[in-house]
Amino acid sequence: MNDILKEHEFGTSGEVSHEKAIQIGKMIGAEYFVMGQVELIEAEQKEVKIPYSDHTRTEMRGRMVVNMKIVDTRSGKIVAAKKVNSQDVHKGSAHDHTTPLAFIDMLKEKTVKLMISGIIDGVFPVKIIKIVGNQVFLNRGLGDIFKVGDIMDVYNIGEELIDPDTQESLGMTEIEVGRIKITEIQPKFTKAQIVEGKVEDISTGMICRLVQKPTEPKASEPKTPGSSSKPIPW
Repeated sequence: MNDILKEHEFGTSGEVSHEKAIQIGKMIGAEYFVMGQVELIEAEQKEVKIPYSDHTRTEMRGRMVVNMKIVDTRSGKIVAAKKVNSQDVHKGSAHDHTTPLAFIDMLKEKTVKLMISGIIDGVFPVKIIKIVGNQVFLNRGLGDIFKVGDIMDVYNIGEELIDPDTQESLGMTEIEVGRIKITEIQPKFTKAQIVEGKVEDISTGMICRLVQKPTEPKASEPKTPGSSSKPIPW
């Protein structure tokens, strides 16, 4: 595989085109090829006074934004295009010795876990497999990214979107038809209750996604050394 990547200048090109991703994916026997760009890495730290004492603690906050695209190398279609916006906060104690670099490592680890979940969701999205009254059953169980009490949007998949210039598939249209609330998680499936939308508008096969939480305002404090806002291809 190293010879193939070297031949195609994969490691030094700085960017992988859609066509090259398909070509390399086929050559190494991969059904899917994931490529992306680190759009933003930022972190800050500040000393916070501990109430009723003369001590302070170090508080660190960080954010990492990654754009990624999943391509099916067999069909050439873009399976999913996602933006992962990961945020983390570390509130240390008076004797905490976590360094800024260690905190950034924790932020990167959290981001990678969200990316993996995004890849799985892009290739094998959460779908409704059965409906009984106002209750729906999902094709995911323990170990997924959601928990009891989480809210998910329900989408009906529509027509394929084709770029008129390149004839490239850009994905499918999605129409939101309702919302569900996770009520019970079993080892291999999950139960949820319909909380918005009409039951008759929701059917098996529709996909479900966690409701995105609003992004916190961008921090204004000085960033730690190594923070970057320059896109990094990978």
